[in-house]
Amino acid sequence: MPWARSRKQASVDRSSALISWSVNQVRLSLARARESQVRLVRYGTTVTASALAPKTLAEARGLVDRYLGPLVAYDRENDASLLQTLATFLANDGSWKVTAGKLGIHRQTLVYRLRLIEELTGLKPTSTSGTAAFWLSFNAGQSAGILDE
Repeated sequence: MPWARSRKQASVDRSSALISWSVNQVRLSLARARESQVRLVRYGTTVTASALAPKTLAEARGLVDRYLGPLVAYDRENDASLLQTLATFLANDGSWKVTAGKLGIHRQTLVYRLRLIEELTGLKPTSTSGTAAFWLSFNAGQSAGILDE
């Protein structure tokens, strides 16, 4: 009976997909538990850094690809450090002086890099919407293990 065999295969495929989805949920939950430094997390009881945090690994990948993907590609192709520049800028609450100092670059070099980030992504890193999108993307990427800490 060929239909019985295909039904069985479909059931196996659904089970495999469910297991994969479950593993992704566990990874995100583990990352959230580590962030809040707790040993036990019950579903629905943790407060995330944002209500907009991705719920699945696919959502996290989507955020990273959409907002940070162009920077990752540029850095790889040009041996550059735009991703590090943006991460440092966000970590220092948008302080030009502190960011340039921590990166060991001139302030005008930072201005150039941030303009290039805007050109590549279509988002201005100094705007509220740009800061929010980039911050959510970095957190999603780090929590899901897509980006290095």
